[in-house]
Amino acid sequence: MRVCIVGTGAMGIYFGTLIAKRTQHTVYFVCRDAARARDLCVRGVRVRLSSGEDVAVQHPTVHSNVRDVPQCDVVLLCTKQPVPRRSALTPLGDRAIVLSLANGIEHVCQADVDYGTRALVGCARIMVDSSVPGEAVQRGPSPSVEVGAFGTEAAGDAQSVARVLRDAGVVTTVYVGRDTTYRFMWNKFAFITAVSAVGAVTDAPLQEVHACAASRELLASAVGEARAVARAHGHDPTGLQEDVDVLATTQYGDLEAVTFSLQRDAQRGRSMELDAQLGAMLRLAADRDVVVPTLKYLHATLMPRELRLCPVHTPSDAEARARANLAACHRLLDRHGMGDLFVTHASLRISDDSDAFLLTPFGVLFSQVTPESLVKVRVSDGTRLDGGAEVPGLVNDTACMIHAPLQRAGHAAVVHTHTAAGNAVASARDGLLPLNQKAMLVLPFVREHPYDALALATEEGEAMARVLATGGDDSAAARVLLLRHHGLLTVGASMAEAFLWMEWMECACRYQVASAPPYETVDPVVVARIAAQAKRVFGVGGSNHWGHPRYWEALLETL
Repeated sequence: MRVCIVGTGAMGIYFGTLIAKRTQHTVYFVCRDAARARDLCVRGVRVRLSSGEDVAVQHPTVHSNVRDVPQCDVVLLCTKQPVPRRSALTPLGDRAIVLSLANGIEHVCQADVDYGTRALVGCARIMVDSSVPGEAVQRGPSPSVEVGAFGTEAAGDAQSVARVLRDAGVVTTVYVGRDTTYRFMWNKFAFITAVSAVGAVTDAPLQEVHACAASRELLASAVGEARAVARAHGHDPTGLQEDVDVLATTQYGDLEAVTFSLQRDAQRGRSMELDAQLGAMLRLAADRDVVVPTLKYLHATLMPRELRLCPVHTPSDAEARARANLAACHRLLDRHGMGDLFVTHASLRISDDSDAFLLTPFGVLFSQVTPESLVKVRVSDGTRLDGGAEVPGLVNDTACMIHAPLQRAGHAAVVHTHTAAGNAVASARDGLLPLNQKAMLVLPFVREHPYDALALATEEGEAMARVLATGGDDSAAARVLLLRHHGLLTVGASMAEAFLWMEWMECACRYQVASAPPYETVDPVVVARIAAQAKRVFGVGGSNHWGHPRYWEALLETL
């Protein structure tokens, strides 16, 4: 069988290495960091077991994109939250059996919604750590995995995954039934949320927390509240406190200190799974009106550290969403053939009431843009907010000269491209012609901006904003700029809108370039009729049609 391991943290390295070394199955690792993926291919992967045995695989197959992996039979998701949706794994094959081993409970609820009785989830009871890329150390009790099938339709898939894990020497139990699956998933979620949060706050191993009366009381309160939330949702994870006591007082070989990933991530300066654990628990408590003062205290205490370790999440969820959407837009532009090395760019305002927008970093290809790499710029004056002169060379000054004035003019999202088709039409004497339906639908929203000079001052961006604002009373609001002898630019009230206008305009330009002159244009009466219809479909403001959330959701699912 072909087995894909998504994630190369401690758990991914542990399961992938054992399966690759101890079985006849072919294993593919997926590591989203391309540089690390190349490094692992050379240096190999290695696991040290609590028994003292070393298991190593030389030259494993590691990819940075699931699209490079052949279709697989089994996919183990060994990533931290958020868990990739099934649609993102489509390249691995429609028949691939997907099992997530992530901590948390919200992804289980999502699987229940997405797949119903066909849902499959897993719970890994393992203490494994990785301080060196590609290496994992397992300590403590013998690892085991519980695989839950929500209905009999998924029972066969559960058994197939279990056989792969058992072949690798991992004790695996299969349960069939929605209630049973939720019970063991809630059991681990409640346990890990309470003990890991207290460990992170106290910065002490479980044994020390348990030995101190004050911290032991704090831990007992957190465990009790977590159990109360689970009970409010119909699942009573009995024996939680007993499990804590046993783990804190039992000696397991060379395991001197029991710590958990939340605490270790904080110690190593990494982002924690705070939202997937404590954040999710607080949301679930609020959903059932369960009072959880201890869990709220733990979350509030850890939040400043999380924001310091992962500034992408500050100052609000709005910025995290904006970063995710703008990064996705760059990858979509690259996938649709609209990149141009380092000289085109896109921007997105963080929120309607924010004086900051996010912008393409200089020197990064569209395919390489991540949420963390985006630059934050002040709307009012175009200066960088996160680093400034201390991080030189990452701000495209020309981009700021264009995007800051457009942002000030109220365009929340801006996309600029230099494609061959776009430049061909921008350089044509008559610009975009009504040769096809796409062109006729977009033409009412197109304005032309004359070529003057490089955008080395804000005047160029301000001039673009003025052109976008032109039009008579019955004219549709401009959403597309045909930048003469330069390229294309689109604006929108959202990232989805700006991207979709660009995709639509780019298609119209490609159609025109592909058409052989002399062109046969459409009757002007028909063109006028289509223009009127376009205004009804897209709205005078140009946002009605592309404002539907399903368009953007569908595009994100392709990434």
